[in-house]
This record gives sequence, C-alpha cells and structure tokens, in this order.
Amino acid sequence: MATAAITRLYRQHVRERLRRVRLDDGSELTITARHRLLGLGGWTNDIAPGDRICVPRRLHWTGGPADPDLTVLLAWQISEGHESRTGDLRIYQKDPAVLESLADRVHAIGERFGLAVNTPTVRRDRNVHMLRMCSADYARFLARHGYRWGQRSAGKRIPDLIMSADDRTVRTFLREYFSAEGSVLSGMRMVEIASASPWLMSQLATLLRRFGIWLRTTEKMKHATNGTGIKRPYRIGVIGGPALRAFRDLIGFADPGKQAKLDALCAKPANSNVEGVPGSDLLSAAYTLTGLPQRHFGVGTVYFSGSQEPSPATANVAVAAMDGILSGESERDYLARPRTKWTEAVCAAYTGLDRPALSAIRDELSRRASQEVFYARVVSVEEIDYEGHVYDFEVAGEHNFVAGGMLCHNTAQTLSLLLNERTEGAVAPTLLVCPMSVVTNWHKEAGRFAPSLRVYVHHGGSRKRAEELEEAVAEADLVITTYGTAWRDLEALRAFAWGRVVCDEAQAIKNSAARQAQAVRSLPARTRLALTGTPVENHLAELWSIMEFCNPGLLGPARRFKQRYQEPIEARNDEDAARALKRATSPFVLRRLKTDRTIITDLPDKQEMKVWCTLTPEQASLYQAVLGDMMAKIDQSEGIERRGNVLATMTRLKQVCNHPAHLLKDGSRLAGRSGKLARLEELAAEIVEEGDKALVFTQYAEWGSLLQPYLAAHLDRPVLWLHGGLPKKKRDELVERFQTDEEPMLFLLSLKAAGTGLNLTAASHVIHVDRWWNPAVEDQATDRAFRIGQTKNVQVRKFVCAGTLEERIDEMIERKKALAERVVGTGEEWISELSTEQLRELFALGPEAVS
Repeated sequence: MATAAITRLYRQHVRERLRRVRLDDGSELTITARHRLLGLGGWTNDIAPGDRICVPRRLHWTGGPADPDLTVLLAWQISEGHESRTGDLRIYQKDPAVLESLADRVHAIGERFGLAVNTPTVRRDRNVHMLRMCSADYARFLARHGYRWGQRSAGKRIPDLIMSADDRTVRTFLREYFSAEGSVLSGMRMVEIASASPWLMSQLATLLRRFGIWLRTTEKMKHATNGTGIKRPYRIGVIGGPALRAFRDLIGFADPGKQAKLDALCAKPANSNVEGVPGSDLLSAAYTLTGLPQRHFGVGTVYFSGSQEPSPATANVAVAAMDGILSGESERDYLARPRTKWTEAVCAAYTGLDRPALSAIRDELSRRASQEVFYARVVSVEEIDYEGHVYDFEVAGEHNFVAGGMLCHNTAQTLSLLLNERTEGAVAPTLLVCPMSVVTNWHKEAGRFAPSLRVYVHHGGSRKRAEELEEAVAEADLVITTYGTAWRDLEALRAFAWGRVVCDEAQAIKNSAARQAQAVRSLPARTRLALTGTPVENHLAELWSIMEFCNPGLLGPARRFKQRYQEPIEARNDEDAARALKRATSPFVLRRLKTDRTIITDLPDKQEMKVWCTLTPEQASLYQAVLGDMMAKIDQSEGIERRGNVLATMTRLKQVCNHPAHLLKDGSRLAGRSGKLARLEELAAEIVEEGDKALVFTQYAEWGSLLQPYLAAHLDRPVLWLHGGLPKKKRDELVERFQTDEEPMLFLLSLKAAGTGLNLTAASHVIHVDRWWNPAVEDQATDRAFRIGQTKNVQVRKFVCAGTLEERIDEMIERKKALAERVVGTGEEWISELSTEQLRELFALGPEAVS
C-alpha cells in the first residue's frame, strides 16, 4: 500500500444496482459492478460468498505529531467521556490516579494552547470516580480540529488530528484507548473492545492496520453502559492469533494489570487459523497429485482437510518440503530409512512425480504466503438498488519526476501514461531519449503494452531528415531516439513542439556540462519526465542536473545548490540540509521500491550474499610486489599525480585479485592460479547443472574476454559475452538468445556496457565477480534480472577476496551506505584522499588472504 494525494474528485449521478460486499472481519464495501477486488487469482469483479478477498496487512501514512497530552486526553474522552453542548466534560474511571493524571494534562493543554480550562476536579461518583471540567474554550478548540463535540456513544468519532497523525501519536492514542475500553479475555485468548459507534470501530481498525494488526469486528446486542439496561447494537472488535503478539509488542496497555494479563496470554501458543494463508486447497491438491504421505509435506494433517489454514511460517515449511520433493532430496532421505510395507508405494509415487504440476502448486503457495495481505472471506454479496451520486478520484501523478526502482518498470509506466492521455483527445508527440542499448527494448515493449501507439525510431544512418522527419513526427505518438542522436540532430529536434520529453536512464545526463545533457535540456516540451534507478551515483551535483532538466530553476543555480545542499551534506553530513533538499524535491519525485511488499506482492525474493575467496600463493606474491612498488610511488608524488597513483594501485590490486594473467596481460594459462576463478568455476557448474541461467558482471572488458572462452570450454555450455565494443544488432541478438533459449547458460557482461536498461529476467542468478565500489551501479546491474516480470527467486553473489583491499573497502562501503541511500552516492574518488598511512592499512595483505 502507498499513500498518494487525490488531485481531482469526480461525481456522477447514476441509477443502477450496486453490490454491498461484507467480509468476515466485519468490514463492508459498497461498489459498482465495474469495481474489482483482489482475490486469490488476481483482480476480479466475480465475487461470491465464500471467496477469499485480500485486504492490506499494513497501511502506510506519514503524518505529523499531535500534542501528546492532548492525544492521551482524547483517548479517554472518546472512550469514557460524556459531553454536554455547553462545554461540560465528564470522564469516569475506577482508578482516581488515572483521572488525576488526566487533570494534570488538562492544565498542560490549557497553558500550551492558551485555553481557559477553568479548574478540572476529580471526585467520587457512586461506585466510580469522575473527572469533571467545563470549558467552552476547549470545546471550540477541538471543533476547529475536526472533533464533533457532544456526540452520544453511537455517534462518536476519532478526529482527523489523530487519524492523520504519525505512528508515534497513533500508538499513544491506541494504548490509552485500549487501557480504558479494552478487555483481555484469557479464556478466549483474545483482546476485546466494544463500541456503539460503527464509525469509531472502523477508525480503530484502520489505525491498528498501521501496525499490521487485524481487528475483526462483529455486531451484537448488548446492554447499554449508561445504567438504563436498554439493549442496543454494539460493534465488538477482537484481536487474536498472531495479531495478539503484534498488539503486545507494538501497542500494549498503559494499565499494568491488563498488560500483565496480555503478557501471560501471549506466552501461550497462538491460533494461526485467525490469520491463516489459504493453503489447504493447495496442500490437498499436492497430496492428491503426488500420492505421497502427508508427512512428506512437513505439516500437520489438519492443513490438508481445510479445518485449519496454515500460518505464513507453516506455509513456508510446506513450500520448503515441496522443494525437497522436487529436488530429490526428500526421496533420498526416505530411501535411507529402513524399509516398510509402504516403501514400494512411496517409491512409485516419487518415480511418477508430475514435477511441473507440483512446482506450480509450490509456487502458488509460496506466493500466497509472501503477500503482505490478510485473507478475508466474503460473507455476503447483496445487490441493492441505488439512485444517487458515485465518486471517482484521480491520484496525483507528477509529470516531472525521478523514479528510483520504479515499481511498474519505467517502460510500462510511461507507455501507460501516453495511452491514458490519448483517451482524452489528441496530444502532441512524446520524444523519448535513451541509451542505444535500450532502443529495441522500448520499441518492443511499446508493441507489447501499447500496440495502438504510433512509434517512430529516429536513429541510425537511415533516419529521416528535413520534410520526411516532419512527416514521421506528425504521424507518431512516440518518437524514440538516443542521447548521441539527440545531440547530433539537436536543431532538427528543437523545431518540434513536443508534448513531453522523456529521458530514460537519466543518469546519462548527470554531468550538467556534458553536451548531451545540455542538448536534452534545450529541447522544448510542455512537460518533462526523467526515469532512473540511480538519480545519484557519485555526487549530489548529479541530482541537480537531472532536476534541472525536469524542473528548470527548482534548485537554483548550480553554484547556489552546491553552497546550500551539496557541500553541507557531502562534507559535513548535515541532516538539516538533507531534509531541506528532500522537501524541495519530493513533490517531483515518485520513488517505488521493488522490495516493498506492501506495494507489490508478486515479485520474488532477492537473496544477496558475499562469496569469500582466497588468493593463491602466486596471487599473494604478486599482490605484495605491486603494493610495494606502488606505495613507493605514492610516497613520492603529490596532488593530481598522487591521486592517479592511488587509483592505479587500487586497479592493479583488484586485477591481481581476479587473476595474475589479468594484471600481467601475458596470455598465460588461467587454470589453477586464482582462488576467485576456482570459486566461479564451481558456482557456474552448479548453476547450469540445476538448469538455471546466470548473469556474470565484471568491470573489466579484458577480464571478460579472458573468462568467456575459458568458462565456455570448462562448462561445455554457451557463455555469451556482451561488452561496449559490440554493435547494437549483435547486442540485441545476444539478449534475445539469452531470454528465449531454454538451454542453461551464463551471460558475461561488462558492467558499464550492460549495467542499465536491459531486461534479462531469464536469469535467476547474478554474480559480481569483481566489485564496482558504487552500490547504486551494482544494484542497477542486479536489476537486469530482479525486475518486474521475474518469476523466480534471484540469488545475488558478490565476490570478495578476504584479507585484501576488497574486504576492507567492502566494509567501508557498508558503513557509508546509510548516507548513500539517503541522498549521496559512493564512488572510488574518496579513497584517493586518504593519508598514506591509511592507504597502507587499506591495501595491506592480511594472513587470512592466502589459501
């Protein structure tokens, strides 16, 4: 789930039948026949009782804080208070200490906000105590903040100042409210709360969902608590199962007695069926399909019959068990046991295993278990006649934005934008500027996602000019060109009135002084859009350059930007400057992370790991020789020469870590001389034997040229090699082969030539065989495989030679990541500023380096 501003609200008068859908968590929704809800199989408007509907597990909201004293007082006022229209307020409670504390808060609120709260008093009233205050000033103050003063129980609501506040405020409110109204029912193993106000109960459910806590509500007839004894409908909310522990850990009670009962209750096993994953149908199908005993699936028999649904953790146990069945591990374990009268039948079941069908069941169960949703059951679908207004709204979507890790990958989202705006009438064409490597991808994706768009590719020696170009642009909705062509044909392209100019892989214009950056900034357009996964790679000046394209003048001149933001943040880690920069840019930035499962639930996992390698004795000897020679040069040099020597030292040592032949360039044999190469051979063999594909990135083209024939011969499998020297046609052919050929293979890629733009989702493994000391660049390369459209888990391995500069710089980068992820990137240049002594420590060869 994500938060977005509503920019327009549309109202339409209709006369039609609507559907009121009620769920077993007590919620209900009235929708038109065109509305779709998220079911087990995707979005659907075919909804019937008994169906499962996904409701968000967690709601995200970034509000501001409310006054803590006012927050506590409102919790008790809404839960236990009685208000008259004259400003009289009475709060009832058995414990007078609670009321005395509230009286102190009333005084603090009066002083803080300049309110005449008069003299709040605490006195005994029959069997309870009462806090009484009379302040029309306080009542008017709350009214200005959206509070509905004087409501009876059934009409009470939580005001917007709490509903829209930050999580800390909401946590305080809920803690106090439940202390006043909540009960711990040990026998039923749940926390219960009741209210005569359906609206209030819905608000409580919404606030609890901010913390991933599911409040399930029902309606019951109860005696009123005002002493009349009259029965009336109450909404009863309960928290049980796994949510009970979340409530204890994240909210809890301010009342010590209730908190103690809650702690005791949480010490007992929880009933996972309350928030279970719909998995019994899949487990039953797997059992029927395979004919294997139920215990081979790792979970209890209750999960096959439908009497209980598994928790996410239990479902993942079953997924792991199916992995074992599919891999053969489960069968091997079974055969190692003593034979029984069932052994022959079980072995026959393993022999006749329908692996594709079981794999599909496994994948579906894994998907259901990993979704950040609760699965509610539809209780009823009631059709009602309706005449009146229905509403729709438009969510804010800035035309100028920088997208980091774009959820609906940039290509599809941009094409969707072009299609949508053309439904409202004719619009001027869009000019898309992108690297040469992704021109074909854009063209193909346009045909796939937006076949109605008219596309013209303006690139290559045969591209149109003069009048022919005018005709082509006039007949196109989307014109695709490259950064180089945009610079060369700048005058021709500037002659058109573009509706929008889009820069894909916008880090290409990060250098504001570069000719291609100046060229695209000079193109006239009604709106501009920048698409990038790395708006900042090395310096904040890169962000200024991209924003200057999107929204010229927003961040001021470059010199002013450097003084106000860049230098304070990069040099002094100035938090205030970082927040100010974020405030200035956030209205124009749409940032979506693929790792955020509250937004997208169908992207598989990405597992990152370090692969530690050692040096051979030959590598260690060469490492020491290079280090001694280069440190002598560094000692004797200054300024630019010293900086060059530092970077040269680092490059040579990294080449030694790869292989002696990489540094020496002598054409010598590769086998048996490099610990890193030996580990790569082992890993590559494992990957292709499993039938998988892998991307192998290196920053050195000469190293890739050595690896490609060696690995191909060693594996007896295709090893493709994409580098900057290949023509576009050859690059496209390699990508097409890797994506469509079913044979397991490796794709060796130059990091700079293939680190962006390409869609290589056929790979389920990514290997960084040597490290680029910029996390953003590495992540961009990894995202060639871990992107929308990927259906497999992706394993990312980063090779690091222990006891060398690779390990120490890796540690330094991890420490710098917090800054890098906030606003600043990380490059290699900072290393050249270290002192000679620091460099010696950084480059030194540790005893653990040699195998």
